[in-house]
Amino acid sequence: MFVCHDGLPYEAAAAERALWAKAPRPTTGVVTMYLPTEGPEAFDTAERGHRAFDALSGKAPADRSRTDTIQPAMFDGIRALLEDQTVTSLVELRHKFVVQAADELSRRRAGIERFGVTLNGLEAAQRSLVQAAQRIELDLLWGSSRGAVPVPQHDHFRYLDLPFAPADRLQELRDWWQRHCEAREEWTSARS
Repeated sequence: MFVCHDGLPYEAAAAERALWAKAPRPTTGVVTMYLPTEGPEAFDTAERGHRAFDALSGKAPADRSRTDTIQPAMFDGIRALLEDQTVTSLVELRHKFVVQAADELSRRRAGIERFGVTLNGLEAAQRSLVQAAQRIELDLLWGSSRGAVPVPQHDHFRYLDLPFAPADRLQELRDWWQRHCEAREEWTSARS
């Protein structure tokens, strides 16, 4: 399914030969054409899928088969990020006190005082979650990075000077925001 989704061919080389066999053969001039990106003739898309899955399965192209699976080690790194103590502590806090999935007795045993939530702890948990999402998106879903911070399609500081911030300090706020976004984007390129 990783390679052959949406009707892509498993045998990319055979699909390539078939496509070029029926391509126009000009006697003069140049013919241009687009390579298909979907369907049974999309050999290049299928071959890129094979290369990505070869990396996930740890197989050489000559050794690949339809029964190959993703190496467990690929999931270990993601699992480690999701099982980071800062993340699991926040998950337990959410279960016990925010979502109210626990009863009064279990909440009393958990004791909110033991969670000690800090901004540094929240940032560490956010870093782990961003890096886990990045690995899933890039390594497993064959996607592209969407970055760590959503980019608003408008000026999100517009009118902030009215009730919230002095107009003469808006540039300072913009500069801080830029540094904040750059620091988060560094998380997406970090590999642990």
